[in-house]
Formats: sequence, structure tokens, C-alpha cells
Amino acid sequence: MFITSDLLEKYAKNECNAAEKASVEHWLRVIDLENEIIVSPQRLGVKEEIWNSIAAKTINAKPKMPNRFLYTALTTAACVVFGIISLHYYNSSTFGSQILVNNIHGQQIKRINIGNLSFLVEPGSQCNISTDFLGQANDIKFCGAVSVTSDSAAVREFNIGTGTSDCTDTYQDRVKLRKGQTYLAMTDDEYNVITATKEEIAEGLPRVFSARLSERFDL
Repeated sequence: MFITSDLLEKYAKNECNAAEKASVEHWLRVIDLENEIIVSPQRLGVKEEIWNSIAAKTINAKPKMPNRFLYTALTTAACVVFGIISLHYYNSSTFGSQILVNNIHGQQIKRINIGNLSFLVEPGSQCNISTDFLGQANDIKFCGAVSVTSDSAAVREFNIGTGTSDCTDTYQDRVKLRKGQTYLAMTDDEYNVITATKEEIAEGLPRVFSARLSERFDL
């Protein structure tokens, strides 16, 4: 029987039959490397080199991760990302909370910070703030006078309108604020609702509106 590398590999894996095993073990005992006489220490070195070569292909070989494991990992990660996005955009009222600031009978301004927005609720006013599951204010209902200032590095968007139990006027707006901007909103007996940013007042908002805002917010 010829001694081949495949046969040696089978022997290393203990997959040889009795005849193959006997042939390999006999070959290992009589090997002389092209008829040169090998003394015992040399033979041990040669055998060790042979076994190291075989082991590199068999015993020490690391199995590759099946593609199905990689597929499962990628699918799981995609589901997690999709879940987070869905929670954020599905319905903020389902996963968020409501914060009521009642200053109807108060004499001092009430201040509250929610996420990266700061709210000032003037005396004689009420504000109901809805937050999403991340704790950011995204919907504001008010009656009276409320100012909102953004401290966000990115543009902050939120809904604001009337709708509390003490207010019958109907108003709804979508506001975008840059960092440092302040949005003012107030209900008014004559004009129902007046809103503007401080920049708009400084740039020349009609006097009838700017005067009322300045008086109500003590600007």
C-alpha cells in the first residue's frame, strides 16, 4: 500500500481501517528519508514535522461560521433597528406621556424643561405637553400665554395649538425652531391667537400684534 498525504490525513483523524492503520504505523517505523540512515533523534524530528503539517490541515483547522449564522445576526439587527424607528414614529401618545402645567391661578411664571425645549407658562395660563418615548416634547396644547425656547443643536419641530379645557379657541401650528430661538403664543379676546418668534417681533411684526405680545410676555 502506498503511503499518501490523504492516507496520513485519514490516520491523523483516526478514520483508517485496520489495514490502512497497520500500513501507516509500519511506514512510520521504517521511514529512512530516501535510503539515508536516520538515527532515533532525527527520526523523531521528522515524524514531528510530518504530524505538525497534518495537524495544520486537520486538528488545528478552525471551522468557518455557517452563512445561516451570519444571516440570523443581520436579520436580528435589522429587526431591532426597525423596532426602534417604529416606536419613534408609530404613535407618540401610545409610548409617551402627558405633562400638565397649570398656572391658571398662579401669580408667577412657571418654568419647565423637557428634553431640549424650555417652556415658560405665564400666570393665568395652562399648558399640556405630550412627550414621545424618548422624552422629547412633540405636541403642545395651551390656553393663555406660553413661550418655548430651543436648546437643540438640530432644528426642533413640534406641534402647538389650543385645546385645553379652559380654552375654546381653535388653533394649530407646526413650529420649527433653531437653537436659541423663542416662540411666543398667546390667546387673545380680539384676535383669538397671536404667535411669533422674538426675531419676528424685532424684524417688524405689525404693531398691533407685537404690542400685545410684548405686554403679555413682559418683553
